[in-house]
Amino acid sequence: MKLSVVICTHNRADLLAGSIMTLDKQEGIESSDYEIVVVDDGSTDHTRDAVEKLKTKVPVSYYFKDWGGRAEARNLGIEKAQGEIIVFVDDDVLAPPHFLLSHLKEYKDGEKTVVRGPIVNVQEYVIIPDFTPKMFHMSGAFFCTCNASSTRKILMEIGGFDPGFKEYGFEDNEIGWRLRQHGCKVNFSMDAYIFHYKPVESKKREQVVAELKSKAGEMGRSAAIYFSKHPHWKVKMAVGLHPLNYYFQRILSCKPVAEYSEKVLLSGKSEGNPVMHAFFTDRIFQHHYLSSIRNALSDNGGRKE
Repeated sequence: MKLSVVICTHNRADLLAGSIMTLDKQEGIESSDYEIVVVDDGSTDHTRDAVEKLKTKVPVSYYFKDWGGRAEARNLGIEKAQGEIIVFVDDDVLAPPHFLLSHLKEYKDGEKTVVRGPIVNVQEYVIIPDFTPKMFHMSGAFFCTCNASSTRKILMEIGGFDPGFKEYGFEDNEIGWRLRQHGCKVNFSMDAYIFHYKPVESKKREQVVAELKSKAGEMGRSAAIYFSKHPHWKVKMAVGLHPLNYYFQRILSCKPVAEYSEKVLLSGKSEGNPVMHAFFTDRIFQHHYLSSIRNALSDNGGRKE
């Protein structure tokens, strides 16, 4: 088998089903030449039923595991995959008909390759016809698992994802670092784009702020793991610990500024001004993100800067 699509999911049954159906309608590649591997990371919704009810031309395998984080789930996907090439996508993406063929075209015999494509955020759950991606749709990460691929052989050689990453963030950056050290080169294909569903959600302000602070904390702890494993200046820059950014954000996102920003967001005063809203949102995020990194590195006996 040429290719396996690995999708890790958690409590997104309906979005996952739609994603699988777009992957089932790929052109330029025979349905017998690829498979879809779904790893359910401890879902409590109807994910199993949603997958098992789908009628697809392409073989779809479903594996349930107790929650252990996305890194651990993706490792199970790599283990179960039958394809020579593994394409990672998220459970809330929509794949244009040429998506998988565009990945496949980038591989040449004997090359250590990572293939990346544009990630196009959309607010409606539809594939936009005749779409042309732009450079700003490309992530700067070496390996972004919303839309990335490599060979199963290489992924196994480097030991897969680090299961120590349990929370949100940086598990794909970390494996990207090891892929680069392994001698892989990245091929960017503008044709291998995918649509990432990001709807405008109507949540209470208190919930939005609480989720923002929680996500920032998780990312900070994950960043600390990444930097502790690879204390290189490039990693320091990637996680925001290089001196210029670190001290700039310590001033611009200090506790009083973050607390004031939180009051502004909770009051709704910034909602009519996107620039102002983004500024105050970032102040909250940066404060809790950097605080989380500092605390995690301090607890582990690592360096703070």
